[in-house]
Amino acid sequence: MRKFNYLKLMELSLPVSIYHTIAKIHEYKGKQELYVENYSDILEKMIDVAKIQSTKSSNAIEGIYTSDTRLKELMSELLTTNTLRVLEPRVF
Repeated sequence: MRKFNYLKLMELSLPVSIYHTIAKIHEYKGKQELYVENYSDILEKMIDVAKIQSTKSSNAIEGIYTSDTRLKELMSELLTTNTLRVLEPRVF
């Protein structure tokens, strides 16, 4: 197994723009942490919406289509119980 020598980083000559980019990343990470702390309920709702939209898109790629109402019902069950029971197919 290789070991990484972090002291080599001190010897690197990096452009100033790299240091500015690192500083911005650090700043944005701090802002992200504030959003997570202050708006966790909104972020959770956004995550749920993203999961539903992702599932709908993935299903469409596979040729599986359902109504938005039915998809929300299934995803709501999945998100609240973390399991999905086998349901009778519905005709739309």
